[in-house]
Amino acid sequence: MALVGPRKPGDGPKDAQVILRMLQIGAVQVFHDPLVARTSDTQDLSKTCEMVTCPRTEL
Repeated sequence: MALVGPRKPGDGPKDAQVILRMLQIGAVQVFHDPLVARTSDTQDLSKTCEMVTCPRTEL
């Protein structure tokens, strides 16, 4: 998620317009809950594998 600066009081209506426009053009992303889809175990294994095979170096 991108970091944004301080919010101004008048930004709410602008945000709503942007969201409505994105919905109109079909620029949406569907959220899939891993617990409902029963893929949480697969995700945990994937993360563990990534942590083991790609260790990060500390500076």
